[in-house]
Amino acid sequence: MKVNWRRVPVHRGQLYESARWIPELELFQWVDILASSIHRWSPFKGEQMAETRTLDLEFVTVAIPLDAVRSIVASRNSLFTYDWSTGGLTELGKWTFPPDIRFNDGALSPHGVVHIGTMSMSGRKDAANLFQFYDGELIGVLDGIGISNGIRWFSPERAYYVDSVYPRVDVLTTAIGTVVRDPWVTLDEIDEPDGIAVAADGAVLVANWGRAAIEHIASDGLRTTIPVPARFPSSVALSGDERWMIVTTAAAPDSAGDGDGYVFITPVGRDSDGDR
Repeated sequence: MKVNWRRVPVHRGQLYESARWIPELELFQWVDILASSIHRWSPFKGEQMAETRTLDLEFVTVAIPLDAVRSIVASRNSLFTYDWSTGGLTELGKWTFPPDIRFNDGALSPHGVVHIGTMSMSGRKDAANLFQFYDGELIGVLDGIGISNGIRWFSPERAYYVDSVYPRVDVLTTAIGTVVRDPWVTLDEIDEPDGIAVAADGAVLVANWGRAAIEHIASDGLRTTIPVPARFPSSVALSGDERWMIVTTAAAPDSAGDGDGYVFITPVGRDSDGDR
């Protein structure tokens, strides 16, 4: 895959994550977990700065688009809907977790069920969970998780899934109230997979935290490494027509590279020019 990364015009972030494409507006959306902010930017608007909204929450760990203006937003142990057009924030529920546990990444299934996981901020292994939020209830469907991350569906009932503690991509078979988890592709022992995207041809793109790379895994399991100009890539997303690929990164405490904490974009595809 040919890549020609350039920086998205946005200020340096602390922990950018959760990149998504919003087709109705032809733009990407992502969050800064530690700055409690949501960001939007269109690749068709050149060097126009990304629009930023800061929310009055402890964290914004994920913003799952529901439509052009509404997203489900997670904080430490609460879920909200956020309306981009009005700035309104409506609480959907609040739960009791151990002090070191917070919500992390999540996604909306093709059947409209929110799947969202947790992680231990103190690094407790296997202390987290994967939940479904459905009909106002938070339902535990997987336990013994390290850092619940990248979940993306490739069929109505099946999704790729990452637990960042383990160098592996799994397949989830999902139904309301239940999830079955099976291993799919094992990565290198030193890899730490984070956010993912799924291409139309079935390939999985995996942000490889600390490795300055995105792993491109074809549907047959063949791997190709795509270099990223930052050490800590955290999430990756494709535009709806797959002409653009975006990657968010983090300015981790031991960041040394100039690219750490920025967002990068590249045209992809046969013409690789990004034109409409």
